[in-house]
Amino acid sequence: MTASSLVLGILEGLLIGMLAVGIVLVYRSSRFLNLAHGQLGALSAMLLGKFVVDGGMPYWVAFPLCLVIGAGVGVGVDRFLVRPLQRRTSSTVAMLLLSVGASQILLAFTFLEFLKPTGVKIIKDGYPLPFDAKVTVGGVVLGSQYIFIAILCPLLIVALAAVLKFSLMGKMIRAAAGNPEWARTCGISPTLTSAVTWGIAGMLSAVGAILQAPSTGGFDASSLGPSQLFLALGAAAFGAFSSIPLALVGGLAIGITDQLTLGITANAGTSFLVVFVLILGVIFARGRLIGSVFASTGKLVDDLPPIRVPAILKDRFVAKHGPASFGAVALLIGLLLPALPPLRSEGDRFQLANVLIFAIVGVAMTMVIGWGGQLSLGHFAVVGVGAYVAARMSDAGFGIVPLFLVAGLVGALVLVLVALPALRVRGFTLAVTSLGFSIVGFQYLFRVKWFTDSESSARDVSAIPVLHNVLDGTSQLFVYFVALATLVLLALTASQLRRSVPGRIMIAVRDDERASAAYGITPATVKLATLAVSGFFTGIAGVLWADAWRTVQPGQFSPTISLSLLAIPVIGGLGSVSGAIAAAVALYVPAYFITPLIPHGIADAIGGQIFFTLMLAGLGIVGVLIGQPTGMAGGVARAWQSFLDRLALQLTQLEAVTVDGSVPALQVDAAEISFGGVRALQGASITVNAGEIIGLIGANGAGKSTLINVVSGVLTPDQGGVHLAGQDITHSPSEVRAALGLGRTFQSAQLFPGLTVRETMQSVIGAQRKVGMLSAMIRAPWAVRAQRDIAAEAEVVLERMGLLEYADSLAGELSTGTRRICALATQVAAKPKVLLLDEPTAGVAQRETEAFGPLLRRIRDELDCAIVIVEHDMPLLMGLCDRVYAMEQGAVIAEGTPEQVRDDPRVVASYLGTDEVAIARSGSVMKPAPRKRPPASRPRTRVVADVKAPV
Repeated sequence: MTASSLVLGILEGLLIGMLAVGIVLVYRSSRFLNLAHGQLGALSAMLLGKFVVDGGMPYWVAFPLCLVIGAGVGVGVDRFLVRPLQRRTSSTVAMLLLSVGASQILLAFTFLEFLKPTGVKIIKDGYPLPFDAKVTVGGVVLGSQYIFIAILCPLLIVALAAVLKFSLMGKMIRAAAGNPEWARTCGISPTLTSAVTWGIAGMLSAVGAILQAPSTGGFDASSLGPSQLFLALGAAAFGAFSSIPLALVGGLAIGITDQLTLGITANAGTSFLVVFVLILGVIFARGRLIGSVFASTGKLVDDLPPIRVPAILKDRFVAKHGPASFGAVALLIGLLLPALPPLRSEGDRFQLANVLIFAIVGVAMTMVIGWGGQLSLGHFAVVGVGAYVAARMSDAGFGIVPLFLVAGLVGALVLVLVALPALRVRGFTLAVTSLGFSIVGFQYLFRVKWFTDSESSARDVSAIPVLHNVLDGTSQLFVYFVALATLVLLALTASQLRRSVPGRIMIAVRDDERASAAYGITPATVKLATLAVSGFFTGIAGVLWADAWRTVQPGQFSPTISLSLLAIPVIGGLGSVSGAIAAAVALYVPAYFITPLIPHGIADAIGGQIFFTLMLAGLGIVGVLIGQPTGMAGGVARAWQSFLDRLALQLTQLEAVTVDGSVPALQVDAAEISFGGVRALQGASITVNAGEIIGLIGANGAGKSTLINVVSGVLTPDQGGVHLAGQDITHSPSEVRAALGLGRTFQSAQLFPGLTVRETMQSVIGAQRKVGMLSAMIRAPWAVRAQRDIAAEAEVVLERMGLLEYADSLAGELSTGTRRICALATQVAAKPKVLLLDEPTAGVAQRETEAFGPLLRRIRDELDCAIVIVEHDMPLLMGLCDRVYAMEQGAVIAEGTPEQVRDDPRVVASYLGTDEVAIARSGSVMKPAPRKRPPASRPRTRVVADVKAPV
């Protein structure tokens, strides 16, 4: 038994060593670990079966063709993925993540049904072999597969060594690997040497996959990647990822250990566990050398840009509660989603629950990768641990909270134990140990009775209640809402942790362990704590997984899923909790709910859901690393920052211009507008300075109201322009002009008939505060506070405008005079910088009209605003206005002080005439009162004065 195991171990070791050589070559050439190496050759192995079994192609024709394909895949990865990223960054960490993305894309191709050999033929005839022969060595009968390995692997290794040592290309590769900059100055092309190296690595991976394929039973090309990768990484670790001879020795050591253990235990899972322990020992023993290889250049994380809230927006709702409002909307959508007609089936709700579970795992991985600076490739195995723990405990009727606690603690312990060997070595050795654990879990842990408490390794899961025997979750809708509540709670907890002192310490250790240690921080302790919290979250996800699936078995926790999950934190934005949740939705919702819409035949041909998930994950990782390093969260953050900056700039410009009295508060330049063949405005121009009261007079049809409509945005001029405080608002809608400080009343003064006077005032003030509908519906604290402040401010305005006795009257029931006072009060509440009044005294009794002059002056002084008033009451205008514009047939015919315009012959002829009754309609003419301006050193106030209006 020992001799046969030794022979088989040597053959297996040669195969592993050959694969390890490819990893070493790429590392020496490109200075990063190629985690896609195991997947480079899987497509070649699948195609060889297709060519020979289905196409009838001779093996010795298909074999070299598939080696060329393997080399081409390697060159393609270098040309289309590696080099574009190298042009953007020199970070070896980014390259490491890129290789994971490449592995996902290549793995997706193995699920394309039209590339696979026919399953029935493979099962019946077996995977193609080069020849049919047998030989006995050391008491073991070796078939053609092992004979081929014994012949081909040594030949390839010797040939490769000769090429590297004696050929010109080999010398160029070694020169570029030893000193890239010097090689470049000597005329050696790094692009060429890199392409050749990747081609060799792809060919070696193809050979390894083809030689290993006959041992996979029914042949599953997707299973070749992760296991090949881990064993090759372990062998390369013997040579610290830089020595080819020692990598071969490592391969032999692993192969012999595996076969000896298999011969003793007759259990493949146990033998892999022993190999896993052996590789951990190698990492411990050669930690210093391996640490230098794994030490990263460049940042693991492109940190999200912090949101800088401009000072002018500090107290505004949009800046203080905008992001929280988005989260509340997302939560509302999550609550309503399973109630939508297309998503009411148990199957659809099961898929929705899975999306939430993946989002929880994404949040957990964000802690490890984004905050802890470590790379984990085994998180989904921890989900499996939590699921099996939940399965064993669910039979006793435990509630979900105890299960969360137990499974979370077990998950934390497992992830810490897996990470301990990696913490001894600086860099990203956690990627190796966690990948190994994902394979150990799949091949060993989830199949042994002492852990699963099941003879078949599969366990049914009883419905998990919220409390002990209370509210049993028998429906997928129940599981979905539990998962949603759990995700929200964990996301809030994680976000709070990141904003706390321990969270900042995590980032400090990630960025510089040496500097953090100098301040009394123990980096190893911080890393372990980060991993423990992440493992706790992942264990909780395992409980939800068991509750949703209602059965757990090893096949659910394939190592390939652990690799694909890395896409969630990368695409979402490394370090962002909300980004991880968004990425999980973006990845798995299309895979789960769009794939079923594809015609059945096409879906089968492309591998369906698995293909889409892997392809989206791979392309997402590659696309983010090359084009959007901060992921979805970074893109949203930049868009939000841009919005805040634009809003702040508009407000700052408006305030700056308002204070600067040299800039007109309102400027209309040569406005023209026609209705059919009638020219309503013909080059009308007016200028209103800050704090002025300007009158517009003219006969009916002169164009006064049309000009007011152009200024307020009701009409857009055919020619000419309108500027408010120096800002062009010619084409801005009315609501934008109002936000910029332009107020207006209308002749009809209808207001809002269905609202009371108090409600009308609160609506106008509330429009400036932007209280959201959702916030009001749920009575959010900030919404309650804002509405309380709005009500108080409305009461002040009502009191000062003498409208308290009408506060609870409907606006539609008020008399004309009172309604006009109410309309004016709404403008006072809005605090405009320019106020347009269109015939405010029309229909008002003579006694009430006489009070308008003092009232408007006080509003002007206290609000520091300019007023433009269209009015036919000449005595009112003569005693109120600083300047008057007279219009006729859409043009301005006179401008000046009230006395100058009143005495202008053109005005007298066109409008005033000689009727003294018309001129003196309001009795004696008032003298314009001088404006009381505040001292220059004092800021202009916007507080409404104690203005009482007779009604």
